[in-house]
Amino acid sequence: MKIITIFLFFLITTFSFSQEYKLEDAQKTTTDLLQALKILDLPEGKEMLVDLVFESSKSFPIVSSSNLLFEKLFDTDIEEIKGYKALLEIQSLSKANTPLTLRYLLISYLDKKENKWKVFSFRENIDTEREVLYSKKGLTDDNDSRKMQYRLRNLAYWQIMNGELLDAKDNYLKAFKEATAAEDKDFDISTYLTLDKIIDIRNLQNK
Repeated sequence: MKIITIFLFFLITTFSFSQEYKLEDAQKTTTDLLQALKILDLPEGKEMLVDLVFESSKSFPIVSSSNLLFEKLFDTDIEEIKGYKALLEIQSLSKANTPLTLRYLLISYLDKKENKWKVFSFRENIDTEREVLYSKKGLTDDNDSRKMQYRLRNLAYWQIMNGELLDAKDNYLKAFKEATAAEDKDFDISTYLTLDKIIDIRNLQNK
């Protein structure tokens, strides 16, 4: 009986884990996001958006139509965690109501607190690996006028975009220490709270 119980526990655990990072689950969040962005000028669209993204205070475009060009689950620097990346061609409007065709990059992660995929970033297409390299160079650039905590925070953001979650955690903590030492009361690391939902920092430290 004990052997059967252990086997069933292993089977359920394995099944649950495999469910967490299935491509179709991430795809559903993308589909729902695009639907919300079609009606973003309505209260219903804003209400839908809140449930689909980590930070609903960020700016999102109204999307009249879209075409998926590429998508995949990608590995991160934490073995058991994967991210989702999609490249889309969208039709939107400029501030002057001029029709625009743009390529947008979407990055999503599983929210471990809620066990559902959420959008981390939806922005015009950019090379995230290159941005990580630029941000690292910025840490030692004497011509960069930004305070060190803001440079570190920027680097951590791009590292999350690029799947470098452990490095992002370390740089957010360094940024917080820099801000504390400088008595920078305006410094905000809300994205660190998002990172906690993705990697579960306390559980990670206990491993």
